[in-house]
Amino acid sequence: MLSYTYYNSTTGKIEANYAGENVIEMDKCYPMMTRIDGNYEEEFYYIENENAVEKPVRPTPFHQFDYSIKDWILLTEQLEKAKTKKKQDITNYANWLHLEPIAYDNKLLDADRVAQQNISGKITELKNNIDLGITSFLFVWRDANNNDHTWSNHIAYLTWLQGLFNAITNRRTNLYTISWQGKAEVESMSTIEQIQQYDVEALFQSIA
Repeated sequence: MLSYTYYNSTTGKIEANYAGENVIEMDKCYPMMTRIDGNYEEEFYYIENENAVEKPVRPTPFHQFDYSIKDWILLTEQLEKAKTKKKQDITNYANWLHLEPIAYDNKLLDADRVAQQNISGKITELKNNIDLGITSFLFVWRDANNNDHTWSNHIAYLTWLQGLFNAITNRRTNLYTISWQGKAEVESMSTIEQIQQYDVEALFQSIA
């Protein structure tokens, strides 16, 4: 089966590829385009003097190919896109860390959404029991390694759970603070290289 590439003869930009026998009908679909034999993808080639020429290696996903100079360039809006993506990476990493197990009272404890709901629910239950004069039982909490920890009374248990709740919320606050700092650093950068080399994991090293 024969294959063809349609391109803009002025810029050399490849517009379409076709493989088949009905090339006359395809010519009608691209009346303003020029056709050459072969299947060349626009991502990797441009056409010059009716020959397919391989594009230079794309420096980053944010560069665009300039057909007037036949090379990759970085537009201002692409730099802003790179900053936006890196800042989103910071947000995503902070959100992930927020749900990771947390070290508290020499124990590693779950802190995902279910765990946070359980902690809040148990605190509310214990407080309600105190207000209503109801005796609480089962002062047990299981850590992230499936080890059970127990307390002798509801006051000690409630105090411990409140401390765990505060540890999780304090970590969230610290994550926000570090995120703002990182995003400000990214916003101040002037090159794609700086943005791409920015280490998001290292930014949160003090938390992780």
